[in-house]
Amino acid sequence: MEDCKQGIQLLIEMAKKGDEGATLMLKEIDNLLDECEMVMLKKKG
Repeated sequence: MEDCKQGIQLLIEMAKKGDEGATLMLKEIDNLLDECEMVMLKKKG
């Protein structure tokens, strides 16, 4: 889990410096997390 956190923090730093690839990866991660959240909410409900 710590590796994931460090990787995402690195992507954030790269995106802040204008790296478009890092920005796209962060958007994709955000979309995946949204999908996971929806699935978890459906399972609880």
